[in-house]
Amino acid sequence: MNNTISKCFCSGCGKYFVGPSYHEMHRTGDASKRQRRCMTTQEMHDAGMDCEKKNVRITIEGKETFQEHDVWFSVIHRESVKSFYQDSQDA
Repeated sequence: MNNTISKCFCSGCGKYFVGPSYHEMHRTGDASKRQRRCMTTQEMHDAGMDCEKKNVRITIEGKETFQEHDVWFSVIHRESVKSFYQDSQDA
């Protein structure tokens, strides 16, 4: 399926990411002081992140399905993200 990624979902804010490193990028604050939180949408944009609509592969009650979501990534990695999508489509 075109524009499909596997799920990397944040249960804290409900956003999807192209991978775990991008999920970690959107977390801010000191974890040792229990001040860790998700960035706001504006903070993510300010930090050089952006999102695009992508089909996300998910499993519901044991059945694989696809849902369209905004998926976040780092703007400086836009080309590698496009390459990732292409590679996952070819697989």
